[in-house]
Amino acid sequence: MNRFDARFLPCCVAALTFAFSASALADCVPVQGKIANNVIAQGTTLGVVALVYGPKNHNVKLKCALVGSDQGASFPQLHFIHSISCDDAESEVTASGSVPVHSRIVLNTNGQAGPPQSDTQLFTFTESSVPIGGGLGLFEGATGGQLDVRGAVYKSPIDASQPGSIDMTFQGNVCYGQ
Repeated sequence: MNRFDARFLPCCVAALTFAFSASALADCVPVQGKIANNVIAQGTTLGVVALVYGPKNHNVKLKCALVGSDQGASFPQLHFIHSISCDDAESEVTASGSVPVHSRIVLNTNGQAGPPQSDTQLFTFTESSVPIGGGLGLFEGATGGQLDVRGAVYKSPIDASQPGSIDMTFQGNVCYGQ
């Protein structure tokens, strides 16, 4: 005979409450893409991002610009603030009329350099990026999430001891309401 043991009820209620609360507090959207950029000045990078926002069956493909600002970590540690601005435009009504709003996200990026995988690379790296505010458009209200980044820094064709192109791929999620 199966009998219900009430001693386990508080545990089950607590587990269900936590699971419901966690999902109700955070609405996460998958993102992935590729980045191609260059060092444009000491500590600054500029590039382009091909970003896919949303699940495969309902995604939005964006073309974006990226600016990276080195935060002065000691190599092989890496620390950048990345700002991404995209080519989409939502209209927002203001007192003076309708204005375009392009999606924007600002990310705090930390990582670690690794060995080169070819003779053309200075080094490879892995990074983790988290939203830090300043989101607009699709990213308005982003409060969390994480992007996992893998990349390589290539040798400059002008001076092989200096960085040239930087190629990256990323995937993860952006969360709202955490």
